[in-house]
Amino acid sequence: SYPHLPPQPQRMAVWVFDSSAPTFIDNSAEARSSAGTAFTIFETTSDYLYLGMQDRFDLAIFFLTIAGVVGARTYEYYDGDSWNIFSPGIEYDFSEDGGERFDRLINWTPLLISTTAPHTATAVPDEIPRYWIRISVASVTTSPTVLNMIMRPYASYATAKEVSEILQL
Repeated sequence: SYPHLPPQPQRMAVWVFDSSAPTFIDNSAEARSSAGTAFTIFETTSDYLYLGMQDRFDLAIFFLTIAGVVGARTYEYYDGDSWNIFSPGIEYDFSEDGGERFDRLINWTPLLISTTAPHTATAVPDEIPRYWIRISVASVTTSPTVLNMIMRPYASYATAKEVSEILQL
């Protein structure tokens, strides 16, 4: 467990699109939990990981229980008309705890995911438009298992107490 994780906003969404079902699996509560409830991502190359927030965000940090071995990652964001491939800031590969930055996404637009778009699905976890990052992989040798996550909104603020704790004053 990672007791030092700050509470994550309820607006954070972490969904896996399971192409074999086909349905979206909501792992948001598990991802937000400071104690963590592990969930697997990228079981096949046709699955997608969706990271979303109602506000724009620029960072996702993953804490893993099982390190993944996956091929090239494709990162995409939605601009109101289509999904755009982009190069993230770090090139995180899911082989250890770590994260990825999402900088300068031009015309990034919230999307209301439905049972018909961006995939045909039997169910959608909620009906909230969000800014989404969609991640897929070219190959899977070992599926990563995520214990929990942190996603950082563009505007992050710290209280005086938090600054004092960070600086160990």
